Amino acid sequence: MIQLASNVDVLRPTRAVLGTSSEVAAACLVLLRAARRSLRCLHRDLSVFNLATSTAAGELEKFLLGHRNARIRLLVDELDWLETRAPRLKLLHRQFSHALEVRVATSEDPIGDDSWMEADGSHVLSLGQSAHGIGELWLANEPRAQTKLAAFDRRWDAAAHNVPIAPLGL
Repeated sequence: MIQLASNVDVLRPTRAVLGTSSEVAAACLVLLRAARRSLRCLHRDLSVFNLATSTAAGELEKFLLGHRNARIRLLVDELDWLETRAPRLKLLHRQFSHALEVRVATSEDPIGDDSWMEADGSHVLSLGQSAHGIGELWLANEPRAQTKLAAFDRRWDAAAHNVPIAPLGL
């Protein structure tokens, strides 16, 4: 296991095998700190990435303020967790509506068990049960990221529209 410190060199190709949920949370923060211009996240409801914590929300805000073209795209199957358990993330969605987009995947191509986060076309946090652990963090590995990026973009384009910032009502 590679030590997941905040000062990880994101320019050197690195792979870390994740075995626990605390390692996943640390890897998520490493990826958020490594991101510079784009962040894509795909999961059934986003709960596994701990984006509702104050630390993660702070990193997302720093990311969005760090560059005027910074973009976050979140793709989910269901909005329940985001609407009820992630107030900090919803606040960021309201404050940065131009840069933080959320969409629900189509029923013809649901997310299901897929779970990963990709940044800048070169960093990937991929989750899924395997013989080695519950996930992997790949830094500075464009071939690994490009396959995730293509799959994400296919699903993103098929999703109808962005989720509104506030629920619509009469």
